[in-house]
Amino acid sequence: MRTLSTILAATAIVFALNATADATMLEIPNSEYSTLPEGGVAALSTPWQVTLDVYREGEDYISLHFGMETDATDAFDTGKDIYAPPPGPLGEDAKFYMTIPDYLGLNTDKRGLSAYAYWWLYISVPGNETWTISWDSGEFPQGLLTIDEADASFNPLGNPIDMMDSPWSLTLDGGLFGTSFKYVIEYTSVIPEPISIIFFGTGLIGVFGFVARRKTRKARMTGSELPNSGATAFSRENDR
Repeated sequence: MRTLSTILAATAIVFALNATADATMLEIPNSEYSTLPEGGVAALSTPWQVTLDVYREGEDYISLHFGMETDATDAFDTGKDIYAPPPGPLGEDAKFYMTIPDYLGLNTDKRGLSAYAYWWLYISVPGNETWTISWDSGEFPQGLLTIDEADASFNPLGNPIDMMDSPWSLTLDGGLFGTSFKYVIEYTSVIPEPISIIFFGTGLIGVFGFVARRKTRKARMTGSELPNSGATAFSRENDR
């Protein structure tokens, strides 16, 4: 009975360690920016769209849209992408910039169905004004969506925000003379890696091997060599 308990306990530990091991990081193929947890990526087969609602001084200003759609490209796609309106008289503006072939402003920017994509978001807030960008995480596809402030050339500053986390909004202050903000939004379709049966099986075999060796050693011992208690205590600390 004690041997069976040992097997079950050790097996549970192996299973738990395999299932909860920290993910390593690796570069995404064809990604200019990102890393993602190891486990594989796969393109979704269902189109999706997320809306960014932009508020100017608490009032509706414009809604921007980005996402993925069948047969869309990184260039302008008639019937899928929509051009942005021109800036206002104070330079106020909110739009996506096309990443190719040049800096065209878009109100709606769709990409093809793929495992990874990014969008360039541009917001210009006039002086003495406060704007807010908000989104509904219920619209998100499976995977990761992050937003990271960028420099003048749309190079991320390295402080990505998981868009699934509250408060699901950004507040932008135009300061005294007005401020332009640039962001990189990144999407990765992350598919969790299945639990490794090979690793689990190896651990289980190791447990059986340990028990078999222990029983063999005990069988070879003479009666005088056995502990008086007739049993050997076995404990194992479960470090998570």
